[in-house]
Amino acid sequence: MDLRCIIKNNKNIILFGILSTILTLLILPYHMGYDATWEYGMSHAIRNGWLPYNDFNTITTPLFFFFSSIGLFVWDQFLVYLLESILLYTIMFHFYQKAFPQNPFLLMIPMGLCFFFNYIPSYNSFSFILIVILMSLEKQNKSDRWIGLLLGLLILSKHTIGLGVLFFLLLYFLIHKKYKSLWTRLCFMMIPVMIFGIYLIVTNSVFSFFNLCVFGLFDFGEKNTLMNGITILSMGLFFLNICLIGKNKKNILLYYSLGSILFVIPIFDLSHFAYYFPIYMIPIIDQSFSSFSFRYFTGIIIGVLLLGNIVIRIPQYQNMKFVLGNHFRYTFINQDIWNRNQNLHQKLKEYPNYYLLTYDNMYHDIEYNRKITELNVPLYGNFGYDGLNKMKKKLQRCRGCYFVYDEDNYLTIKNRNGSKHFIYELVDAIHETCEKVDAWEEFRICYQK
Repeated sequence: MDLRCIIKNNKNIILFGILSTILTLLILPYHMGYDATWEYGMSHAIRNGWLPYNDFNTITTPLFFFFSSIGLFVWDQFLVYLLESILLYTIMFHFYQKAFPQNPFLLMIPMGLCFFFNYIPSYNSFSFILIVILMSLEKQNKSDRWIGLLLGLLILSKHTIGLGVLFFLLLYFLIHKKYKSLWTRLCFMMIPVMIFGIYLIVTNSVFSFFNLCVFGLFDFGEKNTLMNGITILSMGLFFLNICLIGKNKKNILLYYSLGSILFVIPIFDLSHFAYYFPIYMIPIIDQSFSSFSFRYFTGIIIGVLLLGNIVIRIPQYQNMKFVLGNHFRYTFINQDIWNRNQNLHQKLKEYPNYYLLTYDNMYHDIEYNRKITELNVPLYGNFGYDGLNKMKKKLQRCRGCYFVYDEDNYLTIKNRNGSKHFIYELVDAIHETCEKVDAWEEFRICYQK
């Protein structure tokens, strides 16, 4: 088979891969901060031999970090991390196209209505991809064994979502008395779960895993719950989903939609809703549009959504810089963040033993080859049960350390004019036991004897 035939036979997959690349680069300003950078940092940490739950904190099961670290063994660059995400989405589309061949690109419309936030690589995007593949396999009535294995991988990608999906699937199989299929799926699901359990035992991480990923969820939910219009919309869709099941109890895809509500709980924001909404729409697309092509119409809508995203994001690129850094080569970053970190790095050479308490400390520590620690994501809920008090005491026990924080950002958050997720109380704890030894621009440097 020559190249021309290969391209012809796979033209949809190639086109989707091109669109995925464009969309991933288009929302690059969102990649270069917060979730994507934090989670690249965790994959980078695994690549360097550091272990989740022991050396650094994560509040979810770590399959995505381990997967993303594979390419980093070849070249430890943020660009590789993005390319891995593009590959995953293209694989997802391959499965989706086989199950919904009439117009597979229809899925990109509900994804685009949420400004294509889906393409930010994270454990949420990885879970989204796995659920879409699972729904595609269900549509084709594929082997219970493979579906069971993927359910296990979903739990290891983000346990709250995986267990939520599993709960509603259990209801489906019990209601319809499909005990043999249920037993097969559960047995094969346990294979990756048991391997993960062995990992926890071997690395002596059992207690820290349960502390961060189970008991710590109480702190996470208490401090991070948002109530807004997306909350009302999500709950409305959830109850409408139940009504749809009442009319069509045998449609297993609707049960996947029910479990996917865990994408938005407790953080009801647009970036999390972007994963829930397309999954919610898959059974509706299947039932309402499966016999229609709408290819040109779909192309026009996707083009409009893509153009709208470009127009919206143009201001974000006005201050972007193409960088040739240590681990962020051939990508763009905000010029102010780049200059700030470069200058801060030069300043902090005077203080070799320091901890940085800022939102972009993960970027700083990756770029300058510092060890990733539990302080790299200083957010509520990231330190396990009663984590705030534990971390305050831990910081106050650090001796001979320097602590660096952004005073402007700290005061803005403390006065509740900024993000509520950042734990400003950690800086308060530092103030109680440390003395300020230096100030540089907006940064303050404290020393604990």
